[in-house]
Amino acid sequence: MQADEVWSFCYSKQKNVPAHLQGKEGFGSIWTWTALDADSKLMISWIVSDRSQAAADAIIADLKSRITNRIQLNSDGLPSYVEAVVKVFRPGEVDHAEIVKTYANSKPGSDVSPNSAASRYSPGRMLKVEKRVAFGEPNAERASTSYMERWNLTLRMSNRRFTRLTNAFSKKLTNHAYMIAITMVYYNFCRKHRSLGGKTPAMAAGITTYVWTASDMLALDMWGEQASAA
Repeated sequence: MQADEVWSFCYSKQKNVPAHLQGKEGFGSIWTWTALDADSKLMISWIVSDRSQAAADAIIADLKSRITNRIQLNSDGLPSYVEAVVKVFRPGEVDHAEIVKTYANSKPGSDVSPNSAASRYSPGRMLKVEKRVAFGEPNAERASTSYMERWNLTLRMSNRRFTRLTNAFSKKLTNHAYMIAITMVYYNFCRKHRSLGGKTPAMAAGITTYVWTASDMLALDMWGEQASAA
């Protein structure tokens, strides 16, 4: 399993939130926490929240509720993941590896200023990748967040709320969460992956036997428990 958190915003960017709305839920920075199965590419768990320890606890607890086998969890170096894993899992239930990547703002000798737009919105040069054992006995060869990073790109390309510069943000947190849910269900059940031989993640995970259409997805409200499970 690979876990990560992606930044977006609601109502306005944090620096533009009016003084009387500062600190209120749904105004400013919003984080989407996700947990992906590296084999089937299925998005198993996601939550919309802040970047607090409580949010990390919630995503890891939800992930645990949806699995039956011992897993290897790969994440970045955010300390909240380690604390959440210790709280939620018992020894012997999970192996946890941290993948910490260090980037430079610009290439050596570059004339790009660190404070320029080109520096802020262009990928930094990777300096090193460090793999650390956080919990249990993770397999170093499988310690990676590459699939999750590819998912983040897919998210930004399929949902305008996650692009670097956008005017397609939601004014209400509820609408933001609804659109993320639609994106997730479409990704799991409707979007075919070339790496899976043309299957969807849900097909690769054995949850369904066919590629869903948008009509199938929109009909979920009529299916009661299936809608909640999806």
